[in-house]
Amino acid sequence: MKTTENTITMLGEDMEVFVGAGCLSGCDSLTAARLPSIISSLCETLSKRQVARAFMHHVRIGDTIALVDREKGCSFRLKMECHSVCVLDIQFTATPPKSAGQVFYLVNSRLWQRHGNRSAVAA
Repeated sequence: MKTTENTITMLGEDMEVFVGAGCLSGCDSLTAARLPSIISSLCETLSKRQVARAFMHHVRIGDTIALVDREKGCSFRLKMECHSVCVLDIQFTATPPKSAGQVFYLVNSRLWQRHGNRSAVAA
């Protein structure tokens, strides 16, 4: 795999982060203009050891998950693939998309996972 801006390393595994076609077509012009910085910030978040560890150990290939970044006020709907992470949706709210199987919250540099109505620190 060639090294690009959107290639990250999650626990020693090279992963490519790309934006899905549905996300691109659903973006308004303001979001589209900020997309490079948004994806760059998402890549930094996914590269954090705690986030990478939780995703690699608790998310199966093909699962759709939500990542809510409370610091930046963004929520992402992501699909985990074998060697890539596809961004399906970007919202500028601190609430998770309803169509995600698992929900993770990044709050004050700590990753939390929602279990039903309760929250617990992701392992």
